[in-house]
Amino acid sequence: MRKIITVLSLLAVLVPASAQSLGFLLLSGDAATSAMAGIGTATASSAYAPDVNMAAAALSQGKMDVGAGYTLWSPSFSKNSIISAAGYFKAGKKLAIGADFKLFNIPAYDITTAEGRVTGTYSPKEMALGVGVSYEIVKGLAAGVHVKFASSSMADNAKGSAFGADITLQYQNNGLRAGLAADNLGSKVKYGDNAYSMPMRLRAGASYTIVGITAAAEAQMVSGAFMGAIGAQYNLKDILFVRAGYHLGSDKAPLPSYLSLGLGAKFAGVHIDVCYITANQALANSLAVSLGYAF
Repeated sequence: MRKIITVLSLLAVLVPASAQSLGFLLLSGDAATSAMAGIGTATASSAYAPDVNMAAAALSQGKMDVGAGYTLWSPSFSKNSIISAAGYFKAGKKLAIGADFKLFNIPAYDITTAEGRVTGTYSPKEMALGVGVSYEIVKGLAAGVHVKFASSSMADNAKGSAFGADITLQYQNNGLRAGLAADNLGSKVKYGDNAYSMPMRLRAGASYTIVGITAAAEAQMVSGAFMGAIGAQYNLKDILFVRAGYHLGSDKAPLPSYLSLGLGAKFAGVHIDVCYITANQALANSLAVSLGYAF
């Protein structure tokens, strides 16, 4: 019990005090998405479409996009890290298939006896592996399904796993994009006799692009708590990208309010993106980097 309490205190910044687990599923490994405060329902497809919005992949003009990323999450508070990889390819003009992987590393903690004697250490980890498919139903409108297996290892006697699914829609017409998503629908995670739900999330967002400038907004409901985000991106000749976003949280929401900033570059199909999070004591100095290739 002491081990579990210790780990839950480390995750307090990520998951509210309720019967939930696998809060890392709310975080994207994509630095470009993170730089726009996590907005993903109504943005253009990226390598991380399977994790962010699988429907967007079917609307992509490219044939393939793959990427990998590393995130230092809340380094000033809990020093968590995320290792991720994702990608999709178009199997024809309307069909897209993708896959993704995400590993959430939590700092090791001491294992102690009832008398307080340290007998060892334990390194908690959580992992998710998913596959997705999307299809353009009619011109400009696509639907996607992303299924995932997620596991959680908080202690030797506190391990569990679950299966879940994300259902997504996206509409595109010239510079306008709109999207809907229902995430983490599925089974509960059992730690012994206790069962915890995945953080079910409903998202709705819209974006508009004109003369290289994209403005986007998204509203979310996570297990009854509201979150919102606004973001913007400036695209200079499809080579350089400047991004910023603001995420609105609350005391009941899984994520607090924060400001995100980011830069990106693309050349000969290779793209690199960086995100920095600030304006929040718990999440200050969080840094994400992702690298990918698209054609």
